[in-house]
Amino acid sequence: MATCFCGCGSKVKLSRRAVNATGGLVQVQLEAWDGIEGRLTAANLWTEDLEGFVEEGSGMAVGLASVVHGGPPSGMRGQREMTRWLKESRRLLIEVDSKLSGAAGDPVVPVEEDDDPLRCPTCGARFDDEATCAAHIIGQHGD
Repeated sequence: MATCFCGCGSKVKLSRRAVNATGGLVQVQLEAWDGIEGRLTAANLWTEDLEGFVEEGSGMAVGLASVVHGGPPSGMRGQREMTRWLKESRRLLIEVDSKLSGAAGDPVVPVEEDDDPLRCPTCGARFDDEATCAAHIIGQHGD
């Protein structure tokens, strides 16, 4: 059985696994932003717009976690809005990574390289089964 993306360790019911998978994707992006905020600030690239964008993602994660924990679906944003945020986050992370390419450190975009069939090769999110992983890849990345 899947566990909640927020790290609380709660088991996720089958009916809420898609929401949990989306939460995991948002969480991966938020961790990337958290890991690079200091470097962006030092390079004078951390802006109010970026901060607001990341806060928007944090709000999505809170809403998704609420639903995974048994709350009503009305607490989360629409799928189209979440997909837009995920795509824009990925694009912005790649953009700031290229701006910081001369700086020391690891790449911004968190993609683990392995042969795990349950891991998305594009964003690095990991799923509990191949069908969910495939649906994610098709729905989020169009591959």
